[in-house]
Amino acid sequence: MIFNDFILTFFYQIIYMSIIATVIGSIILLLKKVIKKRLSPNANYLIWFVFLIALIFPIAIPSRISIYNYIDISDMKEVKNSEAEQMLSLWKSKNSEDIISKDIMKSYITNNNKILNKYFEKLVAITWFVISMVLLGRKMFSYFAMNQLIGHEEVEDERIIALFENCKKKLKIRRNIKLIRQDFTGMPSTIGIFNVRILVSDFFLSLDDVSITNVLMHELSHYKRKDNVVNFMILILKSLHWFNPAMMKMFKTIRDEMELATDEIAIDKMDVIERMLYCKTMVAISAMSNLNLKQEQVLGLSSTAKTLEKRIKMISAKEEFDKNSKKIAIITFVIIVLMSLILYPTSYGMFNIPQLYLKLENGEEIQATKLEENATINEITLNENDKINLIVKDGRLNDYIFYTKTKPNTEEFSEEIVNITVGQKVFFERGEAIYKFTLMYGKNKSIDYVIKIIVE
Repeated sequence: MIFNDFILTFFYQIIYMSIIATVIGSIILLLKKVIKKRLSPNANYLIWFVFLIALIFPIAIPSRISIYNYIDISDMKEVKNSEAEQMLSLWKSKNSEDIISKDIMKSYITNNNKILNKYFEKLVAITWFVISMVLLGRKMFSYFAMNQLIGHEEVEDERIIALFENCKKKLKIRRNIKLIRQDFTGMPSTIGIFNVRILVSDFFLSLDDVSITNVLMHELSHYKRKDNVVNFMILILKSLHWFNPAMMKMFKTIRDEMELATDEIAIDKMDVIERMLYCKTMVAISAMSNLNLKQEQVLGLSSTAKTLEKRIKMISAKEEFDKNSKKIAIITFVIIVLMSLILYPTSYGMFNIPQLYLKLENGEEIQATKLEENATINEITLNENDKINLIVKDGRLNDYIFYTKTKPNTEEFSEEIVNITVGQKVFFERGEAIYKFTLMYGKNKSIDYVIKIIVE
């Protein structure tokens, strides 16, 4: 039972993160259409980290401009066990002699349906979990099986080793990275997180020094930016978010952007002729690719003709990007900051103590008095047809405002629930009464305010 509740809670969290990331990813794709090719490949790739962080870390940023100040989907990731247990208790008592009236029977049927819905939710969550684990297991099996098929034959050619070490020196890489000769794929690729290896084929080893250098610079650039780690995370995220087809499109776009950004690093110090030779090397290497879809996913490669065309166009625009590098850096920084502040869930006001105000029709705001000993209670006088708008400042409410009405010098009171999340107008009954408002905020926190209202 506890395990099922854990899966359900985790499932809600995944859906919650998937919705937020889908919104962010859709905005990024739309943004790319608007700005087109004005940003460099590295800038485009960096912007996607706003999307990836939303999928990996369920963080909330204290932001006044977050859209989630106006749209609250946080309840989606919570499982209310107490409600489920209460409904289950009613369900078990279906044979009780007390259940005889139509009202009680109607309540029982309603609660019984809620129980069935809860069981259905758990069934969906368990189904998602099983499919996710199967997909993740298959990917991990393919990953480790590929490691075995690749073998451990290191390149020993002194010419290749010298070129390799020279490339590492240019990129300031000191780590011991192995060059593995294999016939598993004709396309050079980087694999591994802790035991990092660059896979090369016999065709690669037969290339001239310039072509070999270009390829090694590209693969080492992948490692330098830790794309191997990003690829591994994408493998896991694809397994968890298999139910969201939009994610698959976004993951593919990230891998395309990754290749373009890696090229930008690799050609950083090249002149025009060297960049032309780099493009020719890419075309020759892509033509030798014999990867199937599963191998491409495991290795994190994107070898389509369309991607290759984009890479060549990007390389031809290198001088333009260099010319506007400072402007591009500033724009990229602004985009990332604004997207984080606007599109991430917000913690703004969640930990602040909310302040309750009663706003009159003439625009005047009267603050309710915090319920404390010896506090002087504020009061307002209204006409019978006056409407009051309850508003909250500083903090954020969890849900509703509860209020209790007590008549002075009596023990008469009544309780109602007022939903102020949509700025609801409230009528108060004629007479004189003290209203105590209870505001729920944060994690199981509450605060009471009081005000005396005289309705004439």
